[in-house]
Amino acid sequence: MLPGRRLPLVGRPVVEVAVGVVRAPDGRVLLAQRKPGKDAAGSWELPGGQIDPGESPAQAAARELLEEVGVHALELAPWRFYEHDFPAKRVRLHWFLVRRWSGEPSGREGQRVAWVDPVSPTVGPLLASNALALATLALPELVAVARVSRAPGGPDELLARIPSLVAGGLRLLIVRALELAPGQRVQLTRRLRELRRGTGLRLLLSGTALEARQAGACGLHSSAAALAGLIERPPARLWAVSAHNARDLERASSLGADVALVSPVLPTAAHPGDQAFGWDGLQELVAASPVPVYAQGGLGPGDIGAARAAGALGVAVDVSRL
Repeated sequence: MLPGRRLPLVGRPVVEVAVGVVRAPDGRVLLAQRKPGKDAAGSWELPGGQIDPGESPAQAAARELLEEVGVHALELAPWRFYEHDFPAKRVRLHWFLVRRWSGEPSGREGQRVAWVDPVSPTVGPLLASNALALATLALPELVAVARVSRAPGGPDELLARIPSLVAGGLRLLIVRALELAPGQRVQLTRRLRELRRGTGLRLLLSGTALEARQAGACGLHSSAAALAGLIERPPARLWAVSAHNARDLERASSLGADVALVSPVLPTAAHPGDQAFGWDGLQELVAASPVPVYAQGGLGPGDIGAARAAGALGVAVDVSRL
């Protein structure tokens, strides 16, 4: 489960903070350790700090990166925005992806720095306000969705594809086998687990939380229709939902969904009557929601760049597109 956000605490001062995400080509991100004398001294965080009067969040992020770790931010892109409550204050965090930068990162204020894999950080503890951002950074840019029918050979066809999917770098697969009986879905996911063992591929099962737990899946996927019928977050470590409009995203946020698959971005042959909202529409939905989003609908792996430019984590595509 991705770390959640606590409810706002009335009367606490609000501190505006800008943070820069510096990422190496291999996916590792730059963390710095908070110095003695600071709040949460010894904790590790993505570099950033308080926004000074008259500064824009982007200007503050660039300044903090240079002052703290010697990174010259040449291109910043707005990424995420959320609030976090500490015991004595609330911080409002403006996150930026550092698209281009120069310099050799180092602790210019005497602090330690480290490049870490967000999937399994080798330093800690992590500053609490950074946990949600780092967990989001651990999600891959590409998610595959496998729709398994009850036609003869459907499950076997997916099982046969797993080695090539893993070899191609796939790290997150959503299994949608809603035509199968619950027991069959569970059994199929268990067989997929055996095939992907030791590969780093994570499986989400579309169905119920009980099925996902029985199957040993890493998490649960809920359709937009299932989302509409829920009154609380299902007990799942990682919960992904499908969303088709702002109302779906609002419900996903209120129930604590970890990530949403938003569709249709482009027209699809499977749903020719659905109105696609395009990249501009996706950008509006992403900007208005605190839930991390994958773009879906009429897309392939080549659309990752466009999806990220719109503020999404990446794309969710049918396995037939891989």
